[in-house]
Amino acid sequence: MVSLLKPLKWAGAFITCIAILVTLSILIASGSRICRGSDCRNWYKSISPAPANGGTKTVLVGIFTTPEKYDRRALIRSTYLNLNPSDRVHVYFILGKPDKTEWATLLSLEDALYHDIMVLDVPENMNDGKTYAYFSALARKYSSTDYMYAAKVDDDVWLHLPNLETLLRVQGADKRVGAYIGRHVHGTGFMAGMGYMLSWDLVDWIGKDPYPRQNAIGQEDAVLAGWLHEKNKIQHFWSIEGADQFYDEPESGQGWAHNYSTQHTIMVHRLKRTDWFLKASRHFLSDLLPAHIRDNHHKM
Repeated sequence: MVSLLKPLKWAGAFITCIAILVTLSILIASGSRICRGSDCRNWYKSISPAPANGGTKTVLVGIFTTPEKYDRRALIRSTYLNLNPSDRVHVYFILGKPDKTEWATLLSLEDALYHDIMVLDVPENMNDGKTYAYFSALARKYSSTDYMYAAKVDDDVWLHLPNLETLLRVQGADKRVGAYIGRHVHGTGFMAGMGYMLSWDLVDWIGKDPYPRQNAIGQEDAVLAGWLHEKNKIQHFWSIEGADQFYDEPESGQGWAHNYSTQHTIMVHRLKRTDWFLKASRHFLSDLLPAHIRDNHHKM
C-alpha cells in the first residue's frame, strides 16, 4: 500500500490543476460570471442562504480552511462528504476574505459549482478573531429553528458525519441548551481544536453579547472556552472520552493516536498528509471501493 500512496504526493498538483480547469470550463460554458479586478478584491460572501423548509436541522458544520487549500477541499468533497446521512447535516468551508484576486476568483468559482463556501467579512487569519466571526455570522443569519448545533472542525480531520449526527440528535437529546461538546484537553477547560460543537443558544449568545466581540483575539479555541466559562454559559460540558471516538491518526505518534474504529469514530485528527487522509478514506469508505483495494479489516 505504501508504494501506491507515494506517487499521490506528486499527483496532487496535477489533479488540482485538472479540477480547476474542469471547473472553469463548466462555469464558462454555463455563462457564469467570473470576478475580475476590483470585483475580486472586494469580493466576499458573508454567509450562505438559510436552509430550505423541512424542520430544524441537526448541525451546521464549518470546516476551517484557507483559500490556497483547494486540493484539501476537493479531497474532502470526494471522501467523507459522501457519508452525509441526510439533509439534517449541512457542511461548509469557512474562510476569511482572500487577499489576492486569484484566490477570490477560485473561491467564487468553487461556490458557484458546489455551493459550500462561506467567506467571512474578516481577513483570513488563525488567531485574530476568525472563530468569533464565524459563530457571530451564524447567529446573525440563522436561529435555533434552523439548526440545533453548530460545529467548528479543522480541515486535517476525517469527519464521520453519520456518527456525528447520531451523537447530537440521539445522545444529545437532553443537551440542547448550554452544550459545549468535544474532547476535553485535560487541565485546560477547553475542547480540542480538532473539532467541537455548540448548542444554538450559545451560538446566539456569541453573536449578541459584547463580551466575545471584545475578547476575540488569542488562541481561538481557548478564547472561546474562556467566554463560556467566564459568563457561566455552559450547562453541559460534554467531553467525549471514548478513545475510539475523537482520536489522532494511528501513525501520528500523538497522545490520542488510536487504530481506526468504524463503529464509533466521529473525528480522526492530524491528517495533514494526503496519504494519511486517503488511508482513513480507504478504511471508512471501503464499501465504495473496488474489491482489490478495499480495507479488509474495516468491518468490526
